[in-house]
Amino acid sequence: MKLRLIALGLLWLPAACGPAWLPARPARFARLHGTIDRLELAINKDSDLRKNSLRETVAQTRDINGISAERFLFGNAVARLWSKLFQDLELLDKTLETSAQGIDYIEKKTLFEKGRLDENFAEFNLRFDTVRGQLAETLCMRNPKAALCQPAADPQEKTP
Repeated sequence: MKLRLIALGLLWLPAACGPAWLPARPARFARLHGTIDRLELAINKDSDLRKNSLRETVAQTRDINGISAERFLFGNAVARLWSKLFQDLELLDKTLETSAQGIDYIEKKTLFEKGRLDENFAEFNLRFDTVRGQLAETLCMRNPKAALCQPAADPQEKTP
């Protein structure tokens, strides 16, 4: 009985597994090979497209890297130029500051010296007037007829 059960179980097993237990047919093989060939072509085509896309991406990346390098060099050149210009402007500012301080010093020194000169000139005029007066007195004492000692003539009014 056990044997019968096993045989009965084995009989329905090929029917349950389906066409896999059936002998292969040439049309079926051709169809399978066609499907496999189409899949291989699609995979190869997709692989070629990916390779071409990768090549294009690499070329574009190289172009972008070249442009980036040029931009980097240009940016560095601009930064160096700005740095040099800023240094020159700072030096010019310091030079102008020093010159302005020198000019301020000269102006203050000139004003100070002008004040001293005005003082000395006023003192000189005072001494000169004093000495001139003393000389005039001495001259008038020695020579009373000198023109300096004569009183100035009053201008007479001319009436028509």
